[in-house]
Formats: sequence, C-alpha cells, structure tokens
Amino acid sequence: MCDAIYTILKDVARQRHTITYKDLAGTLGLDWGRSYGQCRRLYPVLKGICRAEMAQDHPMLGAVVVRRDSTPGQGFFRGARDLGRLKGEDEHSFWLNERNAVWHKWSGNIEKE
Repeated sequence: MCDAIYTILKDVARQRHTITYKDLAGTLGLDWGRSYGQCRRLYPVLKGICRAEMAQDHPMLGAVVVRRDSTPGQGFFRGARDLGRLKGEDEHSFWLNERNAVWHKWSGNIEKE
C-alpha cells in the first residue's frame, strides 16, 4: 500500500493539486464510509512517507492530502510536530508553505541556486 500511496501523491503533486483522504482511500479500493477502520491505516503510512521524504531533504509529500474542507487533518500537524518539522508556527501557514514546496519540487519547477 505504501508504494501505491507514494505514487499517487507524487502524481497529485506534479499536477499541483490536492487529494482528499476519502479519494485517496478510494483509489486504493477502500470504502471510506464503510470501512473507516481500514482507512485509518492511511495515517501511519502518510507519516512514514513524510519521514522518508524529509530524510532526503524534501518537503512533506503528505501535505497534498486534505479533508473535504481542503485543509489537512490534525494528524498531518501532529506528524509534522513529531518529525520536528512544525515548531510552533501557525498551522495553516505552515501547511500552505509545505504544500507549495511539495508542488514546486514535484512539478519540475526546481530553481537553480
């Protein structure tokens, strides 16, 4: 499941879009409404993907996964704190910056330093 999620998130980021937790679950064949317990398995996988990306000095790829209101769930922010990425700044601003950095990285808009 991790490889499939990673591939989906990279594709979403390349398009400079977001994907809802529900739609992500659906692409994996999980029914968000009927099997929420199964869908909860997404959260540790997303955190693991973010950890792996940070180990490569990349932004948190999980920033492209959002709720129906187009913002990430509290699990994203807890994970960011646990991983040492979010350190007290405004959560919404942090997410916007992280999402934009993900879009920038994966859409091929890498600037030369």
